[in-house]
Amino acid sequence: MTDPLSDHAARLASDAEALERCTVRLRALARRLRADEAAPSWLHAALDAHLTACTVAYDDLSTAAVLLRAHASGSAGPFEDRE
Repeated sequence: MTDPLSDHAARLASDAEALERCTVRLRALARRLRADEAAPSWLHAALDAHLTACTVAYDDLSTAAVLLRAHASGSAGPFEDRE
């Protein structure tokens, strides 16, 4: 029998990794579009906003996975004060 919290933490980590791969692809696409003079100027701001959102979401998912793993194992999380 698997632990539901550990399973959920693994899913969060997997989602974070998938999002990171998407971000890498979006960054490459953004570089190509910035080099294309035919790309509309508003597109650059939209790409930057999406890249920022992806980065924030990756950080949030990764942090949640770490904290949930710590909670599932009963250990102190990385952000808790240790005495």
